[in-house]
Amino acid sequence: MVVGLVVLLVTLLRGGGGGDSAGDTVSPSPGDSASLAVEARDLADRVTLTPADWGSGFARSDPYEDTSLDEVMVQSTCKLAVQKPRPGTLAAMTRTSVHNEDGVTAVAETRAYADQPAAEKFVADTRDSLHRCSTQTYGKVRWEDVREAVAPDVEGFDELVSEESRQVTYKDGSKANLIYISVMGRTGHTVLNAWAAGPPETESRLRKLVTDGLQLMRQRLTSATGAYR
Repeated sequence: MVVGLVVLLVTLLRGGGGGDSAGDTVSPSPGDSASLAVEARDLADRVTLTPADWGSGFARSDPYEDTSLDEVMVQSTCKLAVQKPRPGTLAAMTRTSVHNEDGVTAVAETRAYADQPAAEKFVADTRDSLHRCSTQTYGKVRWEDVREAVAPDVEGFDELVSEESRQVTYKDGSKANLIYISVMGRTGHTVLNAWAAGPPETESRLRKLVTDGLQLMRQRLTSATGAYR
């Protein structure tokens, strides 16, 4: 049940944005954009973590990989809704890994933008939703105590946003008790995100997973080459 629910959470919480998604961005020409998109997709493929990167015992979830550019907006009613990607979005990749023995799910996401303002706005929208809505819902799924937490010490980022919450109901409305921890980091016009969820007794493990995962993705981003970088 935990695996299926966190996969749903992955689908719903990609972006977590709120407000106007357009922002004040400067988009490249169509030819340049197409070339950059190819580079950005290759970058995302190399940077985004796989099950082996999370450690022993992790395997691919089903579904495993998502390359949709869509985001999710937290509306004024604190309900989540899917929205089209903001201008300047070049690539996005999310990979979900599961550890069936301890009920932990770990997720890595890379989002690449054509310019820094678009990336900054994405992070700002995420932070705004944390302060606007301490309770968030999608259908019968409910998260409570949604808040911005103190971000771990991860070097190499222009800004970091850490999110914590509890999932208290499943999609059928029955009671749930899951801890959710996320750390998002922006460097230039690339946004990296590592998050994990599991039973309350795994909380310390979740914190280490997301910190180590984000650090590994940052290292890979640093060593990446290509026009997009």
